Amino acid sequence: MTRSLSLLPFLVLVACDAGEKQGACTDMAASSVLVHLVGEDGVTPIVGEISATDEAGNRVDTECATSDTGGVGCSDWIVGWEVSGKIEIHATSTDLCNDGAGSATVDVPMDEAGCHVIPQEITLTIGEWTDLDCG
Repeated sequence: MTRSLSLLPFLVLVACDAGEKQGACTDMAASSVLVHLVGEDGVTPIVGEISATDEAGNRVDTECATSDTGGVGCSDWIVGWEVSGKIEIHATSTDLCNDGAGSATVDVPMDEAGCHVIPQEITLTIGEWTDLDCG
């Protein structure tokens, strides 16, 4: 009987610790990266397309977060939901007779509980414009 009672406080302590960790792990999904596309001046929002891959080369989902004022295209993007580690992000944009591109690598860490990513936010400059000679 003494042996059974001595285990009781340990089991309760383990149950409380598990409950606290479980409470920190919610059903919410955190975005991995919010990307703001800007022009060569580093400030002006620019409409573009985004693609991304994780460290293993697998495609990471992207979705438009904010379209430009005309409602056409996208200048702010969400890259991944709960994707941690290094994410390679590639952006392209076509501005009438010019093509531009930009790339970035973002390291997305997990929170202390290991439940959710810690969202990152970057500004990605679309540079390296190529004249398509359509003028």
